[in-house]
Amino acid sequence: MEGIVREVVIVETLSQDQGIAVYDAATSRLQINALHPFVAHFLDEYDHQSRNVPLELLGMSEVLLEAHLYELGLSQETVGDALARRDELLRYLSRSTDKRNARLVAMALQDASTNKDSLETELVAAFDSLGFDDAIKIGGSGKPDGYTEARLAAAEDGKLQCYKITLEAKSKERAGTKVSAKTVGVSTVARQREDYKADFAVVVGPDFPTTAGEKAALAKEIKEDRDTHPGKGITLIRIEDMARLVRLAPVKRIGPLRLRELFTTCSLPEDAKAWIDKIQDEKMQHPPYRDLLEVIAAEQKDVPDQQVEYASVQTGLRKDKKKKLSKSEVIGLCHALSRMAPEYVFARPNTVELTQRPDKILEAIRALIHEYPEDEQKTIAAPK
Repeated sequence: MEGIVREVVIVETLSQDQGIAVYDAATSRLQINALHPFVAHFLDEYDHQSRNVPLELLGMSEVLLEAHLYELGLSQETVGDALARRDELLRYLSRSTDKRNARLVAMALQDASTNKDSLETELVAAFDSLGFDDAIKIGGSGKPDGYTEARLAAAEDGKLQCYKITLEAKSKERAGTKVSAKTVGVSTVARQREDYKADFAVVVGPDFPTTAGEKAALAKEIKEDRDTHPGKGITLIRIEDMARLVRLAPVKRIGPLRLRELFTTCSLPEDAKAWIDKIQDEKMQHPPYRDLLEVIAAEQKDVPDQQVEYASVQTGLRKDKKKKLSKSEVIGLCHALSRMAPEYVFARPNTVELTQRPDKILEAIRALIHEYPEDEQKTIAAPK
């Protein structure tokens, strides 16, 4: 690459939506996008001058691929579609590495309560499990521990529903100790949220102040932040409640759209706990998982050389199972299944894939739910 690239820099000024790398031909400068999920996943390993050659080569290969496609005379639309598909694959690979079901993610989150680095990693994994887009670990001085987005479709009235979150993990050296109001650092958390143009900040720790003075000070600071920044906020959540939310989300079919209510209305850990308690107590109807899985399996058998699109699943449910579900409902159910049985169900942005028979997948999900705490099992409608 000598002569083509004079400088390679890893930057956080690019958007998470942008590709892995951006090349400036005028300055021969290659920027590696640190907020891209694939880069972020391996950044700890390669974020060093003597070890970042693989990232440099990957970034340059992306730039050269785009240039070569244009050189072949392909249209801008065709090139854009090809690069978008490749980028989608890289994002998917970064998410699917070391895939775990919701219970295992929740367990790892609780186990990491006294190790800051591990807690940062598991907090990011928790938000990935909750269905957020491209949850990444950042860390470092003056930066949030993590960042993620909820890329949601606009409401029927055209109102935007997507939002962004910065993540903060507050561990303690000894189990059972609390995170002080000073350690939370509301002003720092708020500044980092603004630096990353996020809407909300979530701070997760073993426990938070319960003494009247500290709790009152913390509540006052967070309220002042919400009053100063309308539509934004900081939410404190205890690790045990966050773990419970991770377990409940797939079986209660709670996604980023519903979770926005948590970040909008809850500030203190007591608020978050009450919100999660309400989710746990909600009675759910038996989801049509068997019908859904059978339709997907049938599509894979009938058209083995094509990926199964959600629209095809929606049509199959209506024709073969007499079940009328919206496309968004089909997508939500598929993603819920992928969080409960990630080794068997792969729910991608536009397609879904099974690697096991429907009956075996349902058997695995029932076994998973059987391992949940008894009080949670009572309100879960296990698949038949």
